[in-house]
Amino acid sequence: MSLNRYGVALTAGLICTAGASGAITTLSDANSVVRVDDASQAGLFDWTVDGVDQLFQQWFWFRTSSMGQELSVDTMPLTGYSVSDTNPFDDPGLDTLSLRYTGAEIEFSASWTLRGGTPGSALSDLSESLSIKNVSANPVTLTFFQYSDFDLGGTVADAWVEVSGVTNNTISQKDIGFFMSETIVTPSPDNWEVNFFPATVNSLNDLAITTLNNNNGPIGPGDLTWAVSWNLTLNPGQSVTVVKDKSVVPTPGAAVLLGFGALAAVRRRR
Repeated sequence: MSLNRYGVALTAGLICTAGASGAITTLSDANSVVRVDDASQAGLFDWTVDGVDQLFQQWFWFRTSSMGQELSVDTMPLTGYSVSDTNPFDDPGLDTLSLRYTGAEIEFSASWTLRGGTPGSALSDLSESLSIKNVSANPVTLTFFQYSDFDLGGTVADAWVEVSGVTNNTISQKDIGFFMSETIVTPSPDNWEVNFFPATVNSLNDLAITTLNNNNGPIGPGDLTWAVSWNLTLNPGQSVTVVKDKSVVPTPGAAVLLGFGALAAVRRRR
Protein backbone atom coordinates (compact mmCIF):
# COMPACT_ATOMS: atom_id res chain seq x y z
CA MET A 1 0.00 0.00 0.00
CA SER A 2 1.37 3.39 -0.86
CA LEU A 3 0.39 7.01 -1.05
CA ASN A 4 2.34 9.60 -3.01
CA ARG A 5 2.73 11.96 -0.09
CA TYR A 6 4.13 9.05 1.94
CA GLY A 7 7.06 8.81 -0.47
CA VAL A 8 9.60 9.66 2.25
CA ALA A 9 11.26 6.62 3.78
CA LEU A 10 10.16 6.04 7.36
CA THR A 11 12.87 7.03 9.80
CA ALA A 12 13.36 6.54 13.53
CA GLY A 13 10.43 4.64 14.96
CA LEU A 14 9.04 1.43 16.40
CA ILE A 15 8.03 -1.50 14.22
CA CYS A 16 6.27 -4.64 15.47
CA THR A 17 4.85 -7.55 13.51
CA ALA A 18 3.20 -10.75 14.72
CA GLY A 19 1.82 -10.47 18.22
CA ALA A 20 1.63 -6.69 18.24
CA SER A 21 -0.26 -5.58 21.34
CA GLY A 22 -3.09 -3.07 21.50
CA ALA A 23 -2.28 0.42 22.69
CA ILE A 24 -3.18 4.08 22.41
CA THR A 25 -0.68 5.81 20.13
CA THR A 26 -0.13 9.57 20.16
CA LEU A 27 1.06 11.39 17.04
CA SER A 28 2.16 15.02 17.15
CA ASP A 29 3.29 17.60 14.64
CA ALA A 30 3.51 21.38 15.12
CA ASN A 31 0.14 22.56 16.51
CA SER A 32 -1.62 19.18 16.20
CA VAL A 33 -2.01 15.95 18.17
CA VAL A 34 -3.77 12.74 17.08
CA ARG A 35 -4.54 9.71 19.23
CA VAL A 36 -5.52 6.24 17.99
CA ASP A 37 -6.81 3.31 20.05
CA ASP A 38 -6.00 0.26 17.96
CA ALA A 39 -7.72 -2.21 20.33
CA SER A 40 -11.28 -0.87 20.30
CA GLN A 41 -13.91 0.86 18.18
CA ALA A 42 -12.74 4.19 19.61
CA GLY A 43 -10.16 4.03 16.81
CA LEU A 44 -9.01 7.49 15.79
CA PHE A 45 -10.62 9.37 18.67
CA ASP A 46 -8.67 12.59 19.11
CA TRP A 47 -7.49 15.21 16.62
CA THR A 48 -6.52 18.24 18.66
CA VAL A 49 -5.55 21.41 16.79
CA ASP A 50 -4.23 24.34 18.85
CA GLY A 51 -5.73 22.80 21.98
CA VAL A 52 -9.20 22.15 20.50
CA ASP A 53 -10.25 18.51 19.93
CA GLN A 54 -12.08 18.26 16.60
CA LEU A 55 -12.86 14.53 16.47
CA PHE A 56 -14.87 12.08 18.57
CA GLN A 57 -14.48 8.91 16.49
CA GLN A 58 -13.37 7.65 13.09
CA TRP A 59 -13.06 3.92 12.48
CA PHE A 60 -13.71 1.01 10.14
CA TRP A 61 -16.14 -1.89 9.84
CA PHE A 62 -16.43 -4.76 7.35
CA ARG A 63 -18.82 -7.52 6.32
CA THR A 64 -17.96 -10.42 4.04
CA SER A 65 -20.61 -12.37 2.14
CA SER A 66 -20.38 -15.14 4.74
CA MET A 67 -21.32 -12.76 7.58
CA GLY A 68 -24.77 -11.63 8.72
CA GLN A 69 -23.55 -8.45 10.42
CA GLU A 70 -20.70 -5.92 10.38
CA LEU A 71 -17.66 -6.17 12.64
CA SER A 72 -15.11 -3.47 13.39
CA VAL A 73 -11.58 -4.16 12.16
CA ASP A 74 -10.22 -4.32 15.72
CA THR A 75 -12.05 -7.65 16.16
CA MET A 76 -9.29 -9.16 14.00
CA PRO A 77 -5.84 -9.80 15.51
CA LEU A 78 -3.45 -6.85 15.33
CA THR A 79 -0.49 -8.28 13.42
CA GLY A 80 1.49 -5.17 12.52
CA TYR A 81 2.33 -1.88 14.23
CA SER A 82 4.72 0.89 13.21
CA VAL A 83 5.12 4.45 14.48
CA SER A 84 7.72 6.88 13.19
CA ASP A 85 8.80 10.47 12.56
CA THR A 86 8.89 11.35 8.87
CA ASN A 87 10.12 14.94 9.28
CA PRO A 88 12.67 14.74 12.14
CA PHE A 89 14.53 17.89 11.11
CA ASP A 90 11.38 20.03 11.13
CA ASP A 91 9.50 18.53 14.09
CA PRO A 92 10.80 15.91 16.57
CA GLY A 93 7.43 14.26 17.30
CA LEU A 94 6.22 10.90 16.01
CA ASP A 95 3.82 11.79 13.19
CA THR A 96 3.05 8.56 11.30
CA LEU A 97 1.24 5.40 12.43
CA SER A 98 0.66 2.19 10.47
CA LEU A 99 -1.51 -0.71 11.65
CA ARG A 100 -2.30 -4.13 10.22
CA TYR A 101 -5.11 -6.52 11.22
CA THR A 102 -5.29 -10.06 9.83
CA GLY A 103 -8.35 -12.31 9.82
CA ALA A 104 -9.26 -15.61 8.20
CA GLU A 105 -10.33 -13.99 4.92
CA ILE A 106 -8.99 -10.44 4.79
CA GLU A 107 -6.06 -8.34 5.93
CA PHE A 108 -6.66 -4.66 6.66
CA SER A 109 -3.89 -2.05 6.85
CA ALA A 110 -4.11 1.65 7.66
CA SER A 111 -1.52 4.44 7.72
CA TRP A 112 -1.93 8.01 8.96
CA THR A 113 0.51 10.93 8.63
CA LEU A 114 -0.15 14.12 10.61
CA ARG A 115 0.99 17.53 9.41
CA GLY A 116 0.21 20.36 11.79
CA GLY A 117 0.19 24.05 11.02
CA THR A 118 1.88 27.01 12.64
CA PRO A 119 0.82 27.34 16.29
CA GLY A 120 -2.25 29.56 16.47
CA SER A 121 -3.19 29.00 12.81
CA ALA A 122 -5.92 26.39 13.54
CA LEU A 123 -4.69 24.54 10.41
CA SER A 124 -4.06 20.78 10.33
CA ASP A 125 -3.89 17.98 7.76
CA LEU A 126 -4.16 14.21 8.25
CA SER A 127 -3.32 11.98 5.28
CA GLU A 128 -4.65 8.45 5.30
CA SER A 129 -4.17 5.32 3.21
CA LEU A 130 -6.13 2.07 3.67
CA SER A 131 -5.62 -1.36 2.14
CA ILE A 132 -7.85 -4.43 2.13
CA LYS A 133 -6.31 -7.72 0.95
CA ASN A 134 -7.76 -11.18 0.39
CA VAL A 135 -5.54 -13.58 2.36
CA SER A 136 -7.73 -16.64 1.79
CA ALA A 137 -7.58 -19.28 -0.94
CA ASN A 138 -10.96 -18.28 -2.40
CA PRO A 139 -12.52 -15.10 -3.83
CA VAL A 140 -13.95 -12.82 -1.13
CA THR A 141 -16.86 -10.43 -1.58
CA LEU A 142 -17.15 -7.79 1.13
CA THR A 143 -18.45 -4.37 2.06
CA PHE A 144 -16.01 -2.07 3.84
CA PHE A 145 -17.20 0.92 5.89
CA GLN A 146 -15.62 4.07 7.27
CA TYR A 147 -17.61 5.86 9.99
CA SER A 148 -16.81 9.39 11.22
CA ASP A 149 -18.05 11.60 14.04
CA PHE A 150 -16.39 15.03 14.08
CA ASP A 151 -17.08 17.50 16.89
CA LEU A 152 -15.69 20.68 15.34
CA GLY A 153 -14.67 23.35 17.79
CA GLY A 154 -14.72 20.78 20.59
CA THR A 155 -18.52 20.82 20.84
CA VAL A 156 -21.02 18.05 20.12
CA ALA A 157 -23.38 20.09 17.94
CA ASP A 158 -22.17 21.27 14.51
CA ALA A 159 -23.89 23.45 11.91
CA TRP A 160 -24.10 21.05 8.95
CA VAL A 161 -22.55 18.11 7.12
CA GLU A 162 -22.93 16.97 3.51
CA VAL A 163 -21.56 14.58 0.89
CA SER A 164 -20.82 16.18 -2.48
CA GLY A 165 -18.86 15.74 -5.71
CA VAL A 166 -19.73 14.04 -8.99
CA THR A 167 -18.69 10.69 -7.49
CA ASN A 168 -19.83 11.50 -3.93
CA ASN A 169 -16.22 11.49 -2.78
CA THR A 170 -16.09 14.73 -0.76
CA ILE A 171 -17.45 15.17 2.74
CA SER A 172 -17.69 18.64 4.27
CA GLN A 173 -18.66 19.62 7.79
CA LYS A 174 -18.89 23.08 9.35
CA ASP A 175 -19.36 24.67 12.72
CA ILE A 176 -18.85 28.20 13.95
CA GLY A 177 -15.13 28.86 13.53
CA PHE A 178 -14.11 25.58 11.85
CA PHE A 179 -14.51 23.72 8.56
CA MET A 180 -13.56 20.08 7.91
CA SER A 181 -13.16 18.53 4.47
CA GLU A 182 -12.32 14.92 3.61
CA THR A 183 -11.64 13.88 0.03
CA ILE A 184 -11.58 10.25 -1.08
CA VAL A 185 -9.02 10.27 -3.88
CA THR A 186 -9.64 6.69 -5.04
CA PRO A 187 -11.77 4.63 -5.31
CA SER A 188 -15.06 6.51 -5.01
CA PRO A 189 -17.51 5.07 -2.46
CA ASP A 190 -20.44 2.91 -3.54
CA ASN A 191 -22.68 4.14 -0.73
CA TRP A 192 -22.67 7.01 1.74
CA GLU A 193 -24.76 8.50 4.51
CA VAL A 194 -25.01 11.61 6.66
CA ASN A 195 -27.04 11.17 9.84
CA PHE A 196 -27.51 12.21 13.45
CA PHE A 197 -25.61 10.39 16.21
CA PRO A 198 -25.96 7.51 17.05
CA ALA A 199 -28.10 6.15 14.18
CA THR A 200 -25.32 4.96 11.85
CA VAL A 201 -22.93 3.58 14.45
CA ASN A 202 -25.81 1.71 16.12
CA SER A 203 -26.67 0.17 12.75
CA LEU A 204 -23.07 -0.95 12.25
CA ASN A 205 -23.07 -2.59 15.67
CA ASP A 206 -26.43 -4.36 15.58
CA LEU A 207 -26.91 -7.96 14.49
CA ALA A 208 -28.17 -7.13 11.00
CA ILE A 209 -26.75 -6.14 7.61
CA THR A 210 -26.25 -2.40 7.08
CA THR A 211 -26.65 -0.63 3.75
CA LEU A 212 -25.91 3.10 3.87
CA ASN A 213 -28.89 5.15 2.66
CA ASN A 214 -27.11 7.52 0.19
CA ASN A 215 -28.39 10.61 2.02
CA ASN A 216 -26.13 13.43 0.80
CA GLY A 217 -27.58 16.09 3.09
CA PRO A 218 -26.87 18.73 4.05
CA ILE A 219 -28.29 18.07 7.51
CA GLY A 220 -27.89 20.01 10.73
CA PRO A 221 -27.53 21.56 13.13
CA GLY A 222 -26.97 18.79 15.65
CA ASP A 223 -24.67 15.93 16.61
CA LEU A 224 -23.71 14.98 13.06
CA THR A 225 -22.04 11.86 11.65
CA TRP A 226 -21.22 10.45 8.24
CA ALA A 227 -20.13 7.18 6.69
CA VAL A 228 -19.03 5.78 3.34
CA SER A 229 -18.72 2.21 2.08
CA TRP A 230 -17.17 0.22 -0.76
CA ASN A 231 -18.45 -3.06 -2.26
CA LEU A 232 -15.46 -5.19 -3.21
CA THR A 233 -14.73 -8.58 -4.75
CA LEU A 234 -11.13 -9.69 -4.30
CA ASN A 235 -9.44 -12.75 -5.75
CA PRO A 236 -6.90 -14.65 -3.62
CA GLY A 237 -3.94 -12.36 -2.96
CA GLN A 238 -5.66 -9.33 -4.52
CA SER A 239 -5.83 -6.02 -2.65
CA VAL A 240 -7.43 -2.60 -3.05
CA THR A 241 -6.06 0.68 -1.71
CA VAL A 242 -8.22 3.58 -0.55
CA VAL A 243 -6.46 6.95 -0.52
CA LYS A 244 -7.97 9.81 1.49
CA ASP A 245 -6.99 13.20 2.86
CA LYS A 246 -8.72 15.35 5.46
CA SER A 247 -8.06 18.82 6.82
CA VAL A 248 -9.40 21.20 9.43
CA VAL A 249 -9.22 24.91 8.67
CA PRO A 250 -10.50 27.98 10.50
CA THR A 251 -13.38 30.08 9.25
CA PRO A 252 -13.68 33.81 10.02
CA GLY A 253 -13.79 34.32 13.77
CA ALA A 254 -11.95 31.10 14.61
CA ALA A 255 -9.05 32.93 16.24
CA VAL A 256 -11.42 34.36 18.80
CA LEU A 257 -13.04 30.98 19.42
CA LEU A 258 -9.69 29.29 19.95
CA GLY A 259 -9.05 31.49 22.93
CA PHE A 260 -12.24 30.29 24.59
CA GLY A 261 -12.16 26.67 23.40
CA ALA A 262 -11.60 25.19 26.83
CA LEU A 263 -14.58 27.08 28.25
CA ALA A 264 -16.94 26.43 25.35
CA ALA A 265 -16.23 22.74 24.83
CA VAL A 266 -19.06 20.39 25.77
CA ARG A 267 -18.07 16.84 24.91
CA ARG A 268 -19.41 13.34 25.30
CA ARG A 269 -17.91 10.77 27.58
CA ARG A 270 -16.10 8.02 25.69
